[in-house]
Amino acid sequence: MEFDEQVLLASTRKIGSTSFEVPAGKTLKVETSPNGDDILELTVPESKKFVVDLWIKIQEVDV
Repeated sequence: MEFDEQVLLASTRKIGSTSFEVPAGKTLKVETSPNGDDILELTVPESKKFVVDLWIKIQEVDV
């Protein structure tokens, strides 16, 4: 996924989107790593597929 980047006064915003398919038996997983939080974990049922349209906005701020 490629990101468009907007540099703002106190932060940077990254925005991206993509589409893809996940076949039966595969797992779609979103997590922080290493040893982070699992945000999403779904396994595609047999004889099915996931058609995924993903859009994300990340706000990068100073801490």
